[in-house]
Amino acid sequence: MSFFNATFSPNQSRLNRFVWFLFFGWLLTLPFGSNIIGISVGFLTLYPNLILTLTIMPFCFLVYKKFNRFELILLGFTFIWLISAFISSSIMGFSSEAIFDIRSLIMQFMFASILISSFHLIGKIEFLNMLIIGLRCFLLVLLGSGIIEFLTGIHFAGLKTIELLELSVGNTFYAPMFIYDNQNDYLAYLIFIFLMLCFLDEKIRENFLLQLLISLIIFVFSTYADSNFSKIISGGVFVFLLIKIVLGQLKKNELKTFNPYLIVLLLFGITILHNRLFIVPKYENG
Repeated sequence: MSFFNATFSPNQSRLNRFVWFLFFGWLLTLPFGSNIIGISVGFLTLYPNLILTLTIMPFCFLVYKKFNRFELILLGFTFIWLISAFISSSIMGFSSEAIFDIRSLIMQFMFASILISSFHLIGKIEFLNMLIIGLRCFLLVLLGSGIIEFLTGIHFAGLKTIELLELSVGNTFYAPMFIYDNQNDYLAYLIFIFLMLCFLDEKIRENFLLQLLISLIIFVFSTYADSNFSKIISGGVFVFLLIKIVLGQLKKNELKTFNPYLIVLLLFGITILHNRLFIVPKYENG
C-alpha cells in the first residue's frame, strides 16, 4: 500500500463497496466536523460527516450478529452512558450543558458503531488500510494547520480568540487550535492520532526519524500551549525513541564499532548527575 493508495478487493459485493466508499468519505471529512458546508435546519446543523454518519448507521443492523464480545461490551458501555445521561437530565433538567453532553454521547455511540460495523462489512485488510489512510490525512491536516498557526499566530475565530484579546501578548497566542477553538483539544487529537499511527502504520512505525520529528513538533506546540500533560506525553515519546534508536544502533554494531549516539547520551547523563539542579521557584495563585 502506497502512502495514499486506496484500494478495495475485487471480491467485495456491491453492498460492501458502497459501504467502503461511505466509510472512506466519513474518514476524510472527520477532521473538519461541521466547519465545512454546514447547513442549519433549526435544531441541528447538517454537514457532510454527519450525513455520512447517518447513512452508514443503518448498515450496523446487517452485521450485528458478527460482533464479538468485546465489541458488544464497548457498544453496550457507550449506550448505557447515553441512557444514564438522558435519565439524569430528565431528573435534573435539560440544561444547555446537558443537551450538549447528550449530543456528544450520541455521536460517540454512532462513532463506535460505524467503526465496528464497517470492520465487518468491508473486511479486516481493507478496513485497516482505510483507517491508516484516514489517520494519515487527519495527522497531516493537524500538523499542517498547526505549523501555519505557530508561525503566523493566525487562528480561526472563536471564543478562545476573544479571550486572547483580553490577555497580554504571550506564547499562547501562537499555540495551534485548528477549528477546535482550544489548544488542549487540538493537542489531544494530535497526540492520540500520532500514537495510533505508530501502533497501526508499519511505515511510520519503522521510521524513527519521522517519529522523532513529529514528537518534537508536538512538544513545541505543547510548550507554547502550556499543556503539562501534552509535554509529558510528547517528551516521553521523544526520549523513548532516542533510547530505542541508540539501543538499535548498539545492537546492530554489536559493540565492535564506535557509537557516537551512545557516547553523547552517556555524556549527557554524566552532565546531569555532575551538576546541581536549580528547581524554579513555585508560585501560588500566580
